[in-house]
Amino acid sequence: MPGYAAPDETIVPAQRPPLTLIGILRDGLATGRLAPPDQELPEPLRGDVTELVEQIGMDVPPALLARGMAGWTQLFGLISFELFGRINRALPHRDEYFDHQIGLMADLIGLP
Repeated sequence: MPGYAAPDETIVPAQRPPLTLIGILRDGLATGRLAPPDQELPEPLRGDVTELVEQIGMDVPPALLARGMAGWTQLFGLISFELFGRINRALPHRDEYFDHQIGLMADLIGLP
């Protein structure tokens, strides 16, 4: 929303989910259970994500962080659709749909 500024008391709680995901990516790299993607990010996205990596101070390859961000937005979208009943009539087996989508995102990110 143009001109919107989040209230200060919401900033730290809002950072928890993406920072948790980044921790999972970092730990996956450290243990060898996760490999960074081979492909490079397109410019100017590469610069944006590299700057974000530097801001958060976690050693995660930018291409992997970009994939992790795709998983984060997918997860929040799935939760939003569930909470607001956007798929109720279209997909009666929502639990199975959710599990399937999470598996697709894990594959994209490279999570086992």
